[in-house]
Amino acid sequence: MLLTHLNEAIFLPNAKAAVRRRTPARAGTTALSKFKKNSGSSALTSYQSQQQSKAAEETEVGPCLKEHINALISSGGPCEYLVPEEIKIAMGSDLGSFYCVFNTETIEVDGITLPSASNMFLRRYYGITASELKKDSKDLSVFNFTQNVDIFSDDRVKTDLGINYFNILTKAISENKLSQVHLSQSLLNQLKYNNSAILAQIQEKYPFDVPTTQQDITTCSAAAVEAFTACVSSKTKAKANNYQIIKDNCVKYAEILTEQYKNLATKVMIENKSLIEQTANSITPQ
Repeated sequence: MLLTHLNEAIFLPNAKAAVRRRTPARAGTTALSKFKKNSGSSALTSYQSQQQSKAAEETEVGPCLKEHINALISSGGPCEYLVPEEIKIAMGSDLGSFYCVFNTETIEVDGITLPSASNMFLRRYYGITASELKKDSKDLSVFNFTQNVDIFSDDRVKTDLGINYFNILTKAISENKLSQVHLSQSLLNQLKYNNSAILAQIQEKYPFDVPTTQQDITTCSAAAVEAFTACVSSKTKAKANNYQIIKDNCVKYAEILTEQYKNLATKVMIENKSLIEQTANSITPQ
């Protein structure tokens, strides 16, 4: 029953499958059909010419963007925070094609809105948003976990925990050091723990160090925009969210973050459910 509940409550389905399921026909195909039905041959020819021009430009821009990716996400790079070591490993050979780094605002994928790369990462990795980060201090902070409603509006991860929090729990469990300080109401709520006397003593918030600030995100965004602008003709006035290679890569990035989340959630909330509840039950109600 718990496994069934978790699958329904916190596991995001495969992102590409979600896109395909909701949109059986791509926007381009629909538009082309309308042209065939409602327009003459000259309009269709014009449309096809525009599409060919757009494809040619993207083919030309792609390699240029790729040249900038390593500088943005390498050690010491302005956007390094988007790919902590475990995410780098999960991305593997695709790391050098991390076009999503150029998504500094939002991306529309077949009618579904993806947040910026930074917010996508922060929401899934820490359970927070960029607006909750400190402006320029990297001191220990206490955050409210933010409900993850990003990535796909109809296939949400209905939880307010993040990869980083599960990492903390996994480490405490592996070292046999799990204690009250590691528990949060958010975690126990996910497990349907219902001892109100004990829950009243558990934090709604959890203190953890986020080595990223709002200034870091501003710096990353500025560097990404500068690199993108250098690769795109000023005549096109194109934005990053117009490019399919960036959209597709953001879907992949969302999938990788979500898969990391799912694996950790399974390990903590299924394999160690009894241990977590045992730790909670060891608290003396006041």
